[in-house]
Amino acid sequence: MIGHNLNLWRNVTLSGLPKELVDYNLKEAKDSIVEGILAYDKHRNADSEKEVKSTKWGENQLQFIMELSELLGIDQLLCQKLFMAWLTNEYRDTSEHLTTCLSDERSRYSLLERLVTFYYADRMYSHFTLRHLVSESHNPQHPLQPVYAEFVESLEEKAAGHIYTLLVSQYNLLVNTEPVELYNSPLRHIQTKEFTNSWCYKVLKEQILVLETLLIHLYHTTDRSSSQPHLDDLLIEFKARALTGQPPTALKHLIDDVHRPLVARLEHLQVLVLLTLMRLNSHSSAGHVMNEKTPTLKKLDSLFESRLGDFPSHGPLVLGWAVVRCGQVHADYISRLGDVALGSNVFAYILQLLDDLEPQETSNQLSVQVIYHLIARVLQLFDESALDDSATLTGIICQLVKHESVANLVIQRGGADSIYRYILTAINTFPLNFYSSLSMLTSLARSSKQAAIHVVRLLVDVPTFTEYLDTNSQTNLQFIRENQVELLEARPLFGSMQLPSGCVGEIHGSEGLPSVQWRHPFNAWDLLACELATVCSQPYLMADSKVQERIMANTNLMAATFKHAPISGPPAEIIHDSLYRILLGLASLETPPLDTIASCLDLAASLSVFTPATVVENLSTGFFPFLLNLANDLFRPSEAEIEKSLLGQILYSTECTQSRYPVLISTMKLIYSTLHSSQHSNSQQIVRQRLLPVAVYMIRTVLPSHLNWRYRDVVERDIIGEMCIELIHVVLNTACTNRKDSLSEACVRTLLHTNSSHSILDMISFGTEVLDLVILEQYSLQVASCMTKKGKPSAVYKLTLCLSVLKRLLMLAQDTKETTSLESCLSTQGNASQCHIARIISSYTYHRHHTRLAVISTQLLNVIAQESRMSLLSSFGEDAHSIRSGFLRRLALRSEDPQFKVVLIELLTTCVAHQPGLLELFLSGKAMQATSLLDITQEMISVNKQFTHLCPGHLLLAAFNFVLALWTSGRQRVTQQLSDNKAFWEAVVSPLTKMLGPMGTTSDTHPLKAKLYCNVLQLLAYQLYQRDSSLNEFHSALENVTQSQWQEICTFLHKELKAISNPPDESTLPADKAMRYSSAVHLLDSYRMFISTMWLAESSLFKQETRLSVMNQVLDTLSHTLSGELTPVDQRLASMLSSLYFELLTQWSSHFTDWASSYHKLAQALHASTNDGADIHILPPTLVGILASLQLICSQKLQAKSSIDSTLDSTQTILSCVCNLIPACNMKLSSLSSIPSTDTPSLLLSSPPKEVPCADALPLQQLRVVLLSCLFELIEKLPESLWISKLHESFVIQSLFTTVAHCVKTQTDLMYVESCVSLFTKLSFRLSTSKLIAQPLSEHLTLAATVLYPSASISGSGGDIDLGGRKSDHSWHKILSQITDIYSLLLNNLAHSFVVEAACYVSVHSERILSLSETLTVSIQSENLLELKSYMHLIGCLSKHQPQWMSESGRGRVRRLLAASCYVSQDCVALLNRPRAIQLMLFKESKQNNSQKPHFIDISQTRQRILELLAESCTIMKSFTPDLFLLLHDVTFDVMSFEPLVVYGFTSPALESLTPPSFGTLISMMTICISLLTKSERSPSRCQVSDDEVDSIKTRLLYVLEVTLYLTLSQVLLYLRSSLLDAKETNLLKREVASELNACILGIQRYYRKLSPASPSQRGATTLNTTASTPTLRSQSSSKSPRARSMHSPGFTASIAEHGLYKFADQFVRSVLK
Repeated sequence: MIGHNLNLWRNVTLSGLPKELVDYNLKEAKDSIVEGILAYDKHRNADSEKEVKSTKWGENQLQFIMELSELLGIDQLLCQKLFMAWLTNEYRDTSEHLTTCLSDERSRYSLLERLVTFYYADRMYSHFTLRHLVSESHNPQHPLQPVYAEFVESLEEKAAGHIYTLLVSQYNLLVNTEPVELYNSPLRHIQTKEFTNSWCYKVLKEQILVLETLLIHLYHTTDRSSSQPHLDDLLIEFKARALTGQPPTALKHLIDDVHRPLVARLEHLQVLVLLTLMRLNSHSSAGHVMNEKTPTLKKLDSLFESRLGDFPSHGPLVLGWAVVRCGQVHADYISRLGDVALGSNVFAYILQLLDDLEPQETSNQLSVQVIYHLIARVLQLFDESALDDSATLTGIICQLVKHESVANLVIQRGGADSIYRYILTAINTFPLNFYSSLSMLTSLARSSKQAAIHVVRLLVDVPTFTEYLDTNSQTNLQFIRENQVELLEARPLFGSMQLPSGCVGEIHGSEGLPSVQWRHPFNAWDLLACELATVCSQPYLMADSKVQERIMANTNLMAATFKHAPISGPPAEIIHDSLYRILLGLASLETPPLDTIASCLDLAASLSVFTPATVVENLSTGFFPFLLNLANDLFRPSEAEIEKSLLGQILYSTECTQSRYPVLISTMKLIYSTLHSSQHSNSQQIVRQRLLPVAVYMIRTVLPSHLNWRYRDVVERDIIGEMCIELIHVVLNTACTNRKDSLSEACVRTLLHTNSSHSILDMISFGTEVLDLVILEQYSLQVASCMTKKGKPSAVYKLTLCLSVLKRLLMLAQDTKETTSLESCLSTQGNASQCHIARIISSYTYHRHHTRLAVISTQLLNVIAQESRMSLLSSFGEDAHSIRSGFLRRLALRSEDPQFKVVLIELLTTCVAHQPGLLELFLSGKAMQATSLLDITQEMISVNKQFTHLCPGHLLLAAFNFVLALWTSGRQRVTQQLSDNKAFWEAVVSPLTKMLGPMGTTSDTHPLKAKLYCNVLQLLAYQLYQRDSSLNEFHSALENVTQSQWQEICTFLHKELKAISNPPDESTLPADKAMRYSSAVHLLDSYRMFISTMWLAESSLFKQETRLSVMNQVLDTLSHTLSGELTPVDQRLASMLSSLYFELLTQWSSHFTDWASSYHKLAQALHASTNDGADIHILPPTLVGILASLQLICSQKLQAKSSIDSTLDSTQTILSCVCNLIPACNMKLSSLSSIPSTDTPSLLLSSPPKEVPCADALPLQQLRVVLLSCLFELIEKLPESLWISKLHESFVIQSLFTTVAHCVKTQTDLMYVESCVSLFTKLSFRLSTSKLIAQPLSEHLTLAATVLYPSASISGSGGDIDLGGRKSDHSWHKILSQITDIYSLLLNNLAHSFVVEAACYVSVHSERILSLSETLTVSIQSENLLELKSYMHLIGCLSKHQPQWMSESGRGRVRRLLAASCYVSQDCVALLNRPRAIQLMLFKESKQNNSQKPHFIDISQTRQRILELLAESCTIMKSFTPDLFLLLHDVTFDVMSFEPLVVYGFTSPALESLTPPSFGTLISMMTICISLLTKSERSPSRCQVSDDEVDSIKTRLLYVLEVTLYLTLSQVLLYLRSSLLDAKETNLLKREVASELNACILGIQRYYRKLSPASPSQRGATTLNTTASTPTLRSQSSSKSPRARSMHSPGFTASIAEHGLYKFADQFVRSVLK
């Protein structure tokens, strides 16, 4: 697999790959792995040149292959394969560009250099693969360890017996490799010094990789065979090549200073390999070097004694051999070997070897193990005093125990381990041996949590106290023996500790300063804490450098220990109190000790893990900056404030001067640690607020300027930059979720509006080619490794952080309206010398070594495409086609990382909505083998690949998201191409049934399944909505799913809903985020969409049984959701389920059979959801859906009495819940907007407030409308005795009137007011319920109704809905008419008991009545006519109770209203006589409303309303005219108590006439009625009018005719019997009235003669006063009005002779008016 080793390495080592895929890749590449770099060991020959030339390649391509073969020194056929592999994996441009490069000499040479780099990279990845397999095959914690182990075992058989043979052969090949000589070649100018140095560097690295693999293999190999190396052979081979400290012979003249570290590393590896072969860690004889034959041992003894020791690298080998041979040979031989080893400074060499190791590498961890076993055996076999250099030995132990594996081994072995005993010896000499003991304990504590806990235990109980002897007074000591003394009197030591009297001590060190070791245990933590307290009490000691060193050693130990295992008690309190005082004291010195201050900050960082708030509070007082003036901009603290702090002074005055920044680095580590540790604590908000100034300063000042500072070591610059990025990362990703986070907002604002974001972009802009070179030059290539040699940050890790920060920043800045500095920089196109940042980010997606980098780069492009205001297609420029080709190629690869495919498809999904140009580029492009994006997608989601390693669930989900986005965007060409493929629809439907199998039956449901169901159901819904029967592939795929499977799918969906409705990770989210990310909500939404589309498309996909099953499951799921404690997600689900059930009930009602059971379940769900009516604790939409379903069942199914009786209990439960919910709902709304309980006059004097309901109020308003509708239906079904008592108990009426009054005053919630008015109207028809609403109606609506007057003039326009949700004045105008009608109904039912309230209502609205009556001939809007008619009707009802009304309102007000009604009748007659005037008035009003010219039907309706108004006014006039019977027959009748209603005159009324009504008005009334009756029988109207309407008009005309005739006769007799007229006027009155009456009677006779009618009334003349003149509401069930029924019961069949009133009028004319 020449040229494909990178792919092999990724396919083998990538985390998350399935075992099957890794095993398949290993088996396919087995031969390539065995051969390794030996595959390239094929020199040039003539046969291969002929074979290459025989291919159909162009001349330029063949020339390029020949030049590449000459440059690399390998076979041309291999170069051809290498070139093809490079084109497949690395080339990003077009074929035209490649042809141009090959034809141009300069471009061809540049291409050759790229191929050389690719060649050596491919060789290195071959080594990486083998090293990974050998290493991880022995790691039991690796998930693929069984696969690796099996492969390595098979590799042993394949590789000639052992992997050792393979590695040694590769190493020999590399050692003997010589550079290619190009002195006489045209390519000689390519072989520059830099080219040669690079070649040498890569060869040395390959040798290192081979030796590392060999070290790992030999360390884990316990058995030996004949082919395994002998120590002597390998020792001689290494000694001759690298153990001399010199590079290999072939590279001697090429080695430069750059290569020295590699040569040193090569030498160290050879030493470690030889030490590994000595088996110093072996406790058995198997495979041990001592099993060698005696001649071999003698040869080795001679070799180690005589030929080793000339170079430092020989020291560890000689020392190791001395350990091996100890006890086997004479002691003199061991002593000579020891002298040789010590003479070569063996411990210094070992210490240097350990310093150069990287702890992350597996080979380096094994190296530490080898050194550990060597040192442990040396300390075990030899005396410490004989080793001379104890300081270096201590340093070696510090380096060893800082590794977790060694530390755990040392602690586990305990006293049996010589290194552990060495550490205990140092502790026993504490505090005399202060620095060495603390240094070893510090290293041990840093290794792991277990080691830190053990260090705490060791220092809690130190058995001896060691000090210098002269510290004690001679008089207080008594010598017991030669080296033992006894303390005579107790002596205080520190704090409360003291040496008691009689304490015995041993004296050591007779020469120099002797020491005494007292046998008295003590707590060393007390000593360390008291030492810090002593420094605090004596601040002048802080200036002493020795004191500073002791403080640093002390705090380093505490920082390493307290991070995992804090102590408690008095020492902890002293340390906490002393630390910050010491820190402030050291920072205040003229020359602050930077390292000591940094160690104190490290200790504070360790303490912040457990007490973050305390640490930040202490540091914020003096050391960290803080905001002095709270009025300052919180997001931009001034730089001057920060510089005044101690941190700023140290940074600018000391660190920048010394060009080293330990305090700054430790400060950033402290901030980072504190933010992390406080993330899940209660003090998170306080900590983040305290850290705001210093964090913003780091981001705003340090990040942009740190590159311009001076440095002693450039590594610090990289560390500072990385720490700044990490700080931003942790700030943006640990924001408070349940409250406003000022720190995150401040950082986002700082990055968006300053140059800090430019610094991040600069870190990103160096490109992937430089990054690839950095990768190849690193020793550590582990993805998890974030630090390389000497603590230098990893370029990949730093770049990944920058990309992640930029992505998070763009996501948080999406609500920013103004253009920020970051957006300007992102949208700026690069010039000729600078690429656009989007092109640079896209180049990182080609990076294949670290998959995380490619993934995060693609995710960032996704965010930029979605949030940024720029086109990615134009940003990519000329690279767009290469980016497309690279993406499609990787998307089509079977071996590509599935996670990268997921993010790539997510990017394409985003492009559907936000980047259409880029999407079209991808849709039009093709990848390998002419495969398009749609073909790749269809192949990816094919049925046989779903839920396998080729298309795992998350990749399938991403693909369905992309396909669904194409469907929703309306791209018909693309969707049609997919729809025509039957395999596509089979792949879409397949997950529905596949997830019912083993994947769906697992106990723990996965949200992935819910998301997949969402996408599938939505796709099916979109396709069903098209209603295209020609899509045979789609319908055939659906037909494959049987009805039983559909039922199983629906059942499974409801099980999923029950299982994932409350996931643990969503319970802590806010309500809006929980519902946004809830899988259950999305699943139910898709399910509802699918079912709704199915019945809209009239699809027969679900049969009757399936439909019934679906309905029952929805209802059961709703009941289950409401059964427990409701979270926001549960409430949302219940709302959607109730709505879905109502829709199902509406659409599938014909299939609904088991309605009684469902009715009962709904009643129980309603009862459970309302909490017995005490409170509304669920979403109102849920109750709306339940109540709507109940109302539907009640209206359609509960018709017969038997049905009502069978469900009476459930119905009573529903009634109880409804009656309890209405006041609860109103109370809930009153808490959202204050509702006054009584009417306040101030509201009437001002305009109604413009209230716009809040979002929480709207669902409640909808709920109470549905409640009223349901209550209306229940009143119709239940007996009166049941619901009246419940209305009393629940205070429903009082609550309704209170809220209606408020809504009327504020003119809000029109639907609710209309529902309430309808209910009041319903109750007004019953005498028993009329008493319930009479008093609250007058209390709440009498004055409130005045607000409903139109806001504009009476002739103003309206009718639209404004922004506040309020309808126009016309809609509220109708409410006013309906309220007035309710008063009329109540007055008819309650009679005298309601006269006072009705009279009060009329008095309040009297001015409005007069205003309407005066402007009748000016404006004839339908709303005004209806309102005036309702007023006239109420006045007509009041006129029945004239004495009580006049007593209550006064005679003057009644006379004014009577006069107004007379004028109304006169205006109505004038309008009816002039239809053209009506048409003109309507035309003017419609023109003002910007509407079209009114049609004839509008004019007819207006005339009908005018006729109704005329009838009401005539009724009022009839009530105030004298009784005709009394006038004729009662001589004592007081005619003077009545005033004439009309004046003496006979002219017809005119429009806008100011004259009062006269006898001419009455005559005109009769004339117009007869005329209209005649016209109604001539021909049908131009507009289609129903027969009922025509009959109603005729009835009303006849009624007006009769009442007018009665009025005329009565008023004539009144004038005749009174003395109002003289004789001449009396004669004229008789003559004119008689003439007109005769004409009217003749017209009536002609009308009845045509119809052969009967009298409209069967009453005679003597019963004229019994005519029912009291009209009732139009809303009664009959199509004819009640008045019409009372006046016209037999029909138009009686003749004029049979009608009593007309007969009486005829006789009256003949007798009275003769």
